[in-house]
Amino acid sequence: MAAAPPRFGALVVLRIIQAFGACSVISMGAGTIADITPPAKRAFAMSIFSLGPQLGPVTGGVIGGALAGNVSWRWIFGLLETLRYLVGNGTVYKGKPWILFPPPFFTRAPKDPIPGQGPKPPKPSFKTYWNLFSYPPIGIVSFNSALLFASFYCIATSLPVTLERDYHWSTSDVGLAYLAPGVAMAGSSLVTGQISDWHRKKLIEGKKKQAAQASAKQQIANGTNGVTTTNNDLEKTGAEDKPGTGPTTQQTQPKLNPESRLLTQYPGVIISALGTFLYGWLLDRHLHPAPVLVGASLAAGGMSSVFVTSQAFCTEVVPTQAAATVALANMLRNPAAAVAAAIVQPLIDRMGIGWCFTGLGILNIVGVGAGLGLIWWRGEFWRSERERKLTEQKETQEMKTKAPG
Repeated sequence: MAAAPPRFGALVVLRIIQAFGACSVISMGAGTIADITPPAKRAFAMSIFSLGPQLGPVTGGVIGGALAGNVSWRWIFGLLETLRYLVGNGTVYKGKPWILFPPPFFTRAPKDPIPGQGPKPPKPSFKTYWNLFSYPPIGIVSFNSALLFASFYCIATSLPVTLERDYHWSTSDVGLAYLAPGVAMAGSSLVTGQISDWHRKKLIEGKKKQAAQASAKQQIANGTNGVTTTNNDLEKTGAEDKPGTGPTTQQTQPKLNPESRLLTQYPGVIISALGTFLYGWLLDRHLHPAPVLVGASLAAGGMSSVFVTSQAFCTEVVPTQAAATVALANMLRNPAAAVAAAIVQPLIDRMGIGWCFTGLGILNIVGVGAGLGLIWWRGEFWRSERERKLTEQKETQEMKTKAPG
């Protein structure tokens, strides 16, 4: 429908409706990944899932640039509708083993919990999202992602204007330029996912070794040769080996704070800021477009690295509301990108493109760095406070249920 309207206002309204559907797919997809993937492999799984949202703008820029430059911009939306017609609602592939169909929309959920299933999440409401946002680790991580995304969106929106005006590129050539940051985002996502899971595995192995050494020393001090079963650094959980949120086996695993996921964000933030600096000053000096695209790629890759670990972190901090945390991040990122697109050109005109993107890079380092520092400093306290409040609410609810009359 977005290909048909003759007025700009109607196009904007229809694009908003399209965005609603797209965002819901991303949120539900991330929640599904969190449900079926164990924490030990979750970052890499999230990085594979992120390839869709990341490669979409890349292929969209290339195809859209080719269509807008040679046919008409309306064909961009017409092509999407043609692809939807070919796929349909999926029933043409019924019976194929690699397709899993969801249950009917009005299917009632079973009253009794399924064995191995996690705790029931709260019903979606404005209060639910406000409680998530006001929970500092989720709010800070979401704000950091929005800040980085807004800075990269300044690059994405200024890039076509600059390439067409200063380098005299055609619309089709500008579309191809998006391949560089797109490939950087995809590659950085996959690499960071692997590194994050590997780093988490090493931390767990280190804690196991420390626990074994402490147990051996305790046995020697007590003069016993038996295996002790109590240790403050160990807990019984199957979360490392089983997907989902609830323990399905009683296996002894070390406790590992979710904040360990965020260690790899520091290099990502620095790389993103460095790319932002390079992009601004290389354009300011009117140098060859190749290093300009390298700067844009560094900014995109660093941002993607932060996104992957942020998603994995959120699914471990609030495991029963993984989809809601991703939806909250989108709710912050998208308005931030819209504001960035509206103000970047006036800022460039007033400050110059070099100083404009220098300011954005510094803002990323200071803002994201401060947020990560706060989580490292207060993360454990915030988590314990949240668990205490949830326990009190559960006990209060049980008392009300058991109360007579």
